[in-house]
Amino acid sequence: MVVDSSTRQLLRRYIWLFLAFAIALIGFQWQRERIFRREALEARLEGYADVIAAQDSLAAPLSMQHLRTTVLTPDGTVLYESESRLRADAMQNHLGRPEVKQALKTGRGYDIRQSMTTGEDFFYYAKRYDPTSGASPHTARIVRVALPYNASVSHNLHTASNVFFWFALLVFAGMSLMLIYTGGSIGESIRLIRSKEKERTQEVKRQISTNIAHELRTPVAAIRGYLETLTENPHLSDERKAHFIQRALMQTERLTELIRDVSIISKTEASPHLLRREPLRLADVVREVIEELQPELQRSDIHVRLDLPAGLTLRANYTLLHAIFRNLLENTIRYAGPGVEACLTCSETAANGLLTAEKKRRIVCSYYDTGHGVGDEHLERIFERFYRIDEGRTRDGRGGTGLGLSIVRNAVIFHGGEIRAHNRPEGGLQFDFSLLCE
Repeated sequence: MVVDSSTRQLLRRYIWLFLAFAIALIGFQWQRERIFRREALEARLEGYADVIAAQDSLAAPLSMQHLRTTVLTPDGTVLYESESRLRADAMQNHLGRPEVKQALKTGRGYDIRQSMTTGEDFFYYAKRYDPTSGASPHTARIVRVALPYNASVSHNLHTASNVFFWFALLVFAGMSLMLIYTGGSIGESIRLIRSKEKERTQEVKRQISTNIAHELRTPVAAIRGYLETLTENPHLSDERKAHFIQRALMQTERLTELIRDVSIISKTEASPHLLRREPLRLADVVREVIEELQPELQRSDIHVRLDLPAGLTLRANYTLLHAIFRNLLENTIRYAGPGVEACLTCSETAANGLLTAEKKRRIVCSYYDTGHGVGDEHLERIFERFYRIDEGRTRDGRGGTGLGLSIVRNAVIFHGGEIRAHNRPEGGLQFDFSLLCE
C-alpha cells in the first residue's frame, strides 16, 4: 500500500478529529451519567421523605434508622432532629441552610457539606410539604433526610461506568485502523480528484484563452480592414476617409476596454492578495464614475438618481470598487435603452449579510434601471465571462466586451460581498449586492 505525504497528512487530521470527537463524547456521557446517579440518589431520598411526611409521628420509622432526618417549619424552626442531643427548640434555626432555602424556593433542594451538629460530611436532601399535599399532621413543613457522605456515596456520585469509555475507545481504534487500511484508496481518490480538477482548470483556461483570442481578433481585424481600405484607396473622399478613421477609432476603444477588463479579471482571480486596499468614500467613487460617463449618459438621455449617505466609507481597492459602478452604469447605457432612469441606493447595516448569516458591518446596495430588463432564462448566466444576450450588439462596436458583469461579480466577492440580479415588476433590471466594511 503506497501512501503519499498529502494522504498521510489527511489521515493524521482525520485521526485527530476522531480522537477529539471521542474525547468530547466520552466527557459528555461521563457528565450525563454523574447527573443521572445524583438524580437517582435524590429520588431515593425523596421516597424516604415522603414516608416521614405522611406519618403522624415526626420520628423516622425503624427501617430508616441509617438516615439522619430533620423536620422543620417553613420559617426554619427545627421540630425534630434525629442526630442532635439538644432539644429541638434549643437548636439553631435552619432557614439559612442551602438545601432548605432551595426547597422553600423550588420545592426541593440538595447540598453536600459538613454538619454543624455532628461534624460529619452529609449529602442533604430537603423537600417542602404544604397542607394541601396530604402530609400529616396538616401543617406546612420541610422534611430533610441525609446520608453520610462517605467514600461509597462519593464514589457512586462522582464516577461513571467505564463501559462507555472502553466502547468509545474501541470505536476510535477501529475507525483509525480502517482509515489507515483504506489510506491507499483514499490517496488514489484524492489524486484522481486533483487530476480531474487540474484538467477542468486547464480546460477553463483554454476556453478563456480562446474567448480572449476571439474577442481580440474581432477589433484587430476591423482596424486592419479600415486601414487597408484607406491605404489601398488614396482617392477616397474626405467624408469616407473620416468615416473609416472613426470606425477604426471605435474598434481601438473596444480593444482598450477588452484589455482593461481582462487585466481586472486576471488580478481578482490570480493574485487578489496583491491588490491594495485603502479607506474610500463610496459617494466620491460613484460621482467620479458618473463624471467619466457623463457624455454617454447625456447622449442616451439617461438620468442618474443617487441615495448615498455622505459618510459611507469602507476599506476597498479603488480600481475594483470603481469597476463595479462603472460596469453597472455602462450596462444600462448599452442595453437599457434611451430615456431611462438609473437609481443607486446604498446604506450601512450591522445586521445579517444580504445572502448570508454573518453579522458584520456591511454596505448594502441596490442598483436598477427602468429599461427593458432581460429574459428570465438569462438571469442565471449574465455574470458569466463573455456571455452576451444579443451577440449582434458586438459587431457594430456598440456592445461591450462580455466581461463587465463578470468583473462586477468578482469585485463584489473580493470585497466580501454577494450579488444577485432580478427583473423588476415595474420594468428594468435590478442588482442587489453587499460590500464588507473591513
